[in-house]
Amino acid sequence: MNPLFVTMYTPLYEKEVAALLESITDLGGDVELLPVKIDCRGSWIANVQQKADVVLGAMDDWPNRDIVWVDSDARFKAEPTLLYEMETRMNFAAYFIPDVFKAPMRRPWGPQRSSSALAGGTMYFANRQATRNLVIDWIAACQLRPTTWEQQNLQRVLGETIDSDVFYFSHLPQAYCKVFDRDWYPREEGPVVILHTQASRKLKRKVK
Repeated sequence: MNPLFVTMYTPLYEKEVAALLESITDLGGDVELLPVKIDCRGSWIANVQQKADVVLGAMDDWPNRDIVWVDSDARFKAEPTLLYEMETRMNFAAYFIPDVFKAPMRRPWGPQRSSSALAGGTMYFANRQATRNLVIDWIAACQLRPTTWEQQNLQRVLGETIDSDVFYFSHLPQAYCKVFDRDWYPREEGPVVILHTQASRKLKRKVK
């Protein structure tokens, strides 16, 4: 069974979700999306930190489906076949942006790790206990660091998880989390599968 795609939105993002659903309809494929309406918590960071709660809720409600998170500004451009064909042992997958954290001590998952940054726009979560534990720890990290971006909290928790347990994760291609105005990195060029329009650049200033 294909994974269930999940997104969340506040009233400010209703048009974004409508456009996302339209892109899925135009695709004519097998993408099934669950949009979850959330309450506004008064700041953009507080709102996006609810992503972890929505993912866990979807895992609880759909125990026989793996979950793929997509931001509400995502647009499907092609069938996301890679997300249908994950290795059975895989727990988590996301795109990692190269060379974001050049200073080792600023890296959210330890100074010895790569300088790449986890991009939270498209993420795969296998619906099994090891992954559930990751998401539960992610929720706790957001509560502990309420002013930190949710994807940085997740990257920190991911680092702690792979240090302490057998946990398999992989890097998605940039084509699965392609920011519309970001250049391709070397050797990453290819047809776009999931495009992100970065609606938050305009809308997050309107959050009250």
